[in-house]
Amino acid sequence: MAPTGEAYQVDWVVSNNSNVHVANNRDWFTEYTPFKTHTGSIYFNDHSSQVAGVGTVELTLKLYNNKRKGRPGYRTITLKDVLYMPSAVCNIFGIPPSPDYRLERLGGNGGTIIDRDGKRAGLIEVVRLFRLRLHGQRGGVSSLGDGMYMINTHWPNNERARWEAAKPYTAEEKEWLKKNWEGEFKFLNAYGLSVHKEEDREEGRGMVRKFMKEGRENDGDAHEDNPEYELEFRRDEEDEEDPEDDDSDDFLAELERDPMSHLADRHFSEAQLAWIKKHYRYSSKFMLSHGLKPYDDGDCVMAATLLQGLMG
Repeated sequence: MAPTGEAYQVDWVVSNNSNVHVANNRDWFTEYTPFKTHTGSIYFNDHSSQVAGVGTVELTLKLYNNKRKGRPGYRTITLKDVLYMPSAVCNIFGIPPSPDYRLERLGGNGGTIIDRDGKRAGLIEVVRLFRLRLHGQRGGVSSLGDGMYMINTHWPNNERARWEAAKPYTAEEKEWLKKNWEGEFKFLNAYGLSVHKEEDREEGRGMVRKFMKEGRENDGDAHEDNPEYELEFRRDEEDEEDPEDDDSDDFLAELERDPMSHLADRHFSEAQLAWIKKHYRYSSKFMLSHGLKPYDDGDCVMAATLLQGLMG
């Protein structure tokens, strides 16, 4: 829900030399995650502004200066990865690395915002500085006082990457966890992490994104001609109670489905293979999930060392 009263009247300044959007009031956010980070400035090398969180903001913008019958007067746009910066003198509409909107005909009379489909998404007016024309906002009146302003904010790439790894799970990522691990709790537990510690959950989100990325790459490269191959990281709990007599049948079935399934077994101890069987089913899946090749002896040595650390 947008802020009310004077807080709603604070300018959304258009800054085409800022690489991120900024809101200075928590009420602008429809989705919000506390996340401490910071921004800099292209004008002042030693300038740093603290950020309290990141989230999603919806703005309802005026589309035209004059009403005309038969055309919409307003439109709501969604801004993602907006920084919450309480100290900011105004809100900032920037140009992120992969913008959903672009500026058009920006000049002395203002301009327009255009979406990815080339459709008008909002009106820009000039009131001291370029600003978005929000529905219900006073026209022709700026929240900025007299003076000179150099509105700019720059979110460092390393901080943006840290957020990308830590931000809440998407629907696709939640489905991956449910399918392969029955949820976040069991995934974190398998790696010695706790769902009750936010720093552990943040680390886990980064791991999930890494595994999913590597899984897509491995599916497309190493096994693109094998339609039966599925790169999955499922904890096979049923195997814990399987009779030993079934192990040989499982082994042969796995070899038939994936000839590389047990290629790296000789590099692991019996205890390590038992751990792998419990969590990944067989050694090649364990290695591929960590970006290692089961047919490379050097990668196999790295995998054994990694596994030793995971097992404690």
